[in-house]
Amino acid sequence: MNEALLSQLAIKILVYGVPKKGKTRDMVRTWASGTEAPFIVGDPDSVIPHFASLGLPYNTKRFRRVPEDIPHLQALLERGTIATLRGYREKGRVIPLLIDDWSLLCDATMAKVEADNEGNKNKFKKIDEFRACIHEFMDQIQLARIPVHLNAHEARPENTVSEKTKQEVFYMGGPAMALRTIRDWIPSISTEVYRLAPDKTRPDNAFQVSCFCDPADEQYIMGSRLNIPKRSPVNTAELLRSVGKAIPWPAPIAEVAAQHLDQLATAVLDEQLTAIAANRELLSKCPSGLSRSHQLWLLQDLTDRIEIRRCQQNELDRFLKDPPKEDLAAVAKPGTKPVNAATSQSSADGWD
Repeated sequence: MNEALLSQLAIKILVYGVPKKGKTRDMVRTWASGTEAPFIVGDPDSVIPHFASLGLPYNTKRFRRVPEDIPHLQALLERGTIATLRGYREKGRVIPLLIDDWSLLCDATMAKVEADNEGNKNKFKKIDEFRACIHEFMDQIQLARIPVHLNAHEARPENTVSEKTKQEVFYMGGPAMALRTIRDWIPSISTEVYRLAPDKTRPDNAFQVSCFCDPADEQYIMGSRLNIPKRSPVNTAELLRSVGKAIPWPAPIAEVAAQHLDQLATAVLDEQLTAIAANRELLSKCPSGLSRSHQLWLLQDLTDRIEIRRCQQNELDRFLKDPPKEDLAAVAKPGTKPVNAATSQSSADGWD
């Protein structure tokens, strides 16, 4: 693997959302498919079942339970993990670091800091200590130059009154990090920041959750340095492939996927095939005895690739077509704002 590709893959991804919206499954599906097993920091009871349901093997030697807090995580990484992953990287082997769940680590760290400072009259000391922990971790993963994928819970947008100025302050929604004042710290060093949220506009027979990534959103922190669509299916692997990243498939379907997915997606977009016909043709290309989980994997990637490419084409069309008259009229009216599907959905209370 050449240095250019290694540099491409050294990305930092932050995905947040309320529980049970597919964050952990998507993380495993994205990074555990290649020949290199990822290094995972997480709860085995919540992560390992996804390996089984996706038909993926897992390497227990690269699995670590959630540490007590962020300093313990840093110690775990410094004791050899980062150096080991860097060593693999220099040999052309890219092994990602996956952390599930970042919000739990932040909560545990804040609880430890508060316990250590019990009785201290300086109420800002614990905040400073917590911020220092976050800063040190940020420095650590920035210097690692390996793919890092963090999952976090969602904290809702909120208004509060500043103790210092007595003025109302608005905090955008984002990853729950125990302190609302630092929700933008990890996003600031992340290549990609995705929000998974309910989306009732998706078909009834589909997973009614979308991946939102609109940097212009005024309520939630989101963004992409890779210029992925503002709304897309929950499939980080296909999103990264759509911008040229070499994300592998599991061995049983790798050849079929590489040879046929793009061709069939193009046929559907050019209206040479219906989506159902493309799905049937894709299954006909599969080797005999392929498991149901791997068949579903192929069909899902084809469906999502078609949708992502449509989203990309729609964004391109904005520059190639005159806007509708009603859009021009809306621009002329001060204070007019477009409806954002991501912010119109309700979400559970954040952890902050």
